[in-house]
Amino acid sequence: LTELKTGDDYHLSPDSLGRKFAFVKTNYPQHDGIWSFGSKMDQVILVVRNPRWALPSYQHLLYEIEYSLNWENSYALRHNVYTMRPPIEDWIAWREIRFDIEIKKMGLV
Repeated sequence: LTELKTGDDYHLSPDSLGRKFAFVKTNYPQHDGIWSFGSKMDQVILVVRNPRWALPSYQHLLYEIEYSLNWENSYALRHNVYTMRPPIEDWIAWREIRFDIEIKKMGLV
């Protein structure tokens, strides 16, 4: 639509390091990514997805990067992103453990 590039907070796009993007997709308020933008990002329009869709999407990303706990592992597994979906049993288990935590991070309680 705009022909402007979009980056992400994990720098998972192969050509993302050192590039400027018009948009940055994030799974905010997740705290697993890196804030590498410093003062370069001084203007923000925050679009917040409905948690009904955001939480499963976030869990899918975590599944694809094997629930990585650091940026290096996440980056090494970037080839998995947007290529698979977890079994429903994984979603249910993750949801039971993390739902309240993630809702609190979003400031919804």
